Amino acid sequence: MSSLQRRVGMLILIALVIKPIMIFAQENSTVTVVGSGILAPLIQAYAADANVDIDLNVTGTNSGFAAFCRGEADVTTATRSISTDEESACRANGVSFLEFVLGYDVMAVIANPSTDFGQCLTTDQLNALFAPSSIATNWDEIGTESSDIPLSLYVPPDNTTPFALLDSLVEGVGLRNDLTSLDSDSAVIFAVSSTSGALGVVSLLDARAAGDAVTLLDLNTTTVGCASASAENAAGRTYDGAYTLYAYANADRAEAVTPLLDAAFAGDNATTTDQGFVAASGDALAQDRQITADVQTGRQFTKEVTAFEIPANLAGTINIAGSATGADYVKAVTGTFVQQYPGVTINQTNLGEPDGVRRLCNGEADLISAIHALSSDEQNNCDANNIPTESYYLGSQAVVIVGNGDFLTCLTTDELATVWNATSQDTITNWNQVNASFPDLPITLVAPSLGDPYADLLMIGATGIADPTREDFAETKTSAVYRSAAVGNVEGAMTYMSWLDFQNLAADTQASAQVVAIGSDCVTPNAETISDGTYPLSRPLMLIVNRLSMAREEVQSLLWTIASDANFSQLQSSGYTGLSFSALPDLRDNLEQTFIIAKNDLVQRANATPEPTAEATAQATAESTPAS
Repeated sequence: MSSLQRRVGMLILIALVIKPIMIFAQENSTVTVVGSGILAPLIQAYAADANVDIDLNVTGTNSGFAAFCRGEADVTTATRSISTDEESACRANGVSFLEFVLGYDVMAVIANPSTDFGQCLTTDQLNALFAPSSIATNWDEIGTESSDIPLSLYVPPDNTTPFALLDSLVEGVGLRNDLTSLDSDSAVIFAVSSTSGALGVVSLLDARAAGDAVTLLDLNTTTVGCASASAENAAGRTYDGAYTLYAYANADRAEAVTPLLDAAFAGDNATTTDQGFVAASGDALAQDRQITADVQTGRQFTKEVTAFEIPANLAGTINIAGSATGADYVKAVTGTFVQQYPGVTINQTNLGEPDGVRRLCNGEADLISAIHALSSDEQNNCDANNIPTESYYLGSQAVVIVGNGDFLTCLTTDELATVWNATSQDTITNWNQVNASFPDLPITLVAPSLGDPYADLLMIGATGIADPTREDFAETKTSAVYRSAAVGNVEGAMTYMSWLDFQNLAADTQASAQVVAIGSDCVTPNAETISDGTYPLSRPLMLIVNRLSMAREEVQSLLWTIASDANFSQLQSSGYTGLSFSALPDLRDNLEQTFIIAKNDLVQRANATPEPTAEATAQATAESTPAS
């Protein structure tokens, strides 16, 4: 029996044996639970583990939230997050809530193991395969690098979660009518495993249990790219084929509810898996336990649900200044923004970071791009002019060094400068000139095209200033793939490329590229060392904003656009890493709170009555004194 069948069976049983109950428990120790019927078996299992008495009323998610926000239940379960309207209703009724993630209901797209194409399906490919309008019958019609193999598509019944999740990912109502519908996940798995070119959809737990009988495919349906089916990717919002399972507890009943919650967030989370769901990720469980221990109220997992909306008739002027670094990205974002909101005028002046800071602290710029936080002196200048500031990190660009040779595992910045500095041209030609311990081996440099924008970042990281790079290269090639391959063929060869180009190398090429660690501590580039600045050849991009400007709709809307899910791909394509997709909801939540603070600041300043100066007081006294 599949996990889905067990879950449906339990739900039917609960529907038969659970009669509507009084909403208020007769004993204070009894926990009243309302909400989703899908989660009812799970809540019962937690209650049994904790030996807690519960009154359970299967109302459905919508009615569950309504009762909970009226103060009529201790806990409500849901297959979606609480809406802003429901949150407002809770607030109006004095109900503070604790928000928890119990786990995930995850769909997996599975393929016959002999299928060596379409390993990551895009939204367009899912539509071509499953949408009601699809007429594709062969893999060569799907837009993958595939051969002439007939399509065989299998799905479970239309009242199952995998079917519903797939339906939510494709255009149109329902799925194409010529699919083969089978009565269980196990039947789908058997059909896919025994049919060349077959594709199917089942629950993730059943797909994993099938082992090597099927291949699990990734999905590329967000702005982040390909993501596998997992709790971590569901939590990070990078895998769309999943429902998050939520529980909301009344904070006033936290003491009574805690034993039930402790059972839900036990270390192994085996009960969740036993009920046919994917257990919450380790990070999510740790956060659940922290919320319980500290009674942290409000949204903790669903900060992507916000009340802020950009007005359709937006108008105004935004003044931007600052560093040339990041200027291209800012121009690209503002260009798209102005196309969508033509009533907004953007004045962008990038004359360097010192000029930008001066303008910001004088109140001439609403925001600036920068590669450094404000120094104490700069912040004092802003404070002296009553300009409060907010800083936002958008990510970092980095240069990756690729070399060929056992000795090229790590280079100091001085050694790197010796190799690449223009002053080394025609004088430094052998590796033992760079370091006496290096072999007597010619230096072969394979560089990007002259004028590559990452040359400055390479030299700033190596020397502290944007010195020119040498031009006596053996080869100059734009393609990072070609440069990496060329270096791999010659011992003592070296090249550099952006972190973005390195990430875009094919998996086998990336694995064979010998990445050189940099600095006296031999730091290897990765997402963590680039974002925290410990990797020497990295450079951050920050937005420093006049907080008073954040009271204006046009500035709010631009910042909101920059922090949007849709803009994340623009950050990536501009070579920035370090700000994760999963961090965007927290960034937007921070922005929304700061918008409120900025408006309050303006109101307080407008209502403040300035104290008269000594000169003004003396003048007023003189004017009111009769002439003698």
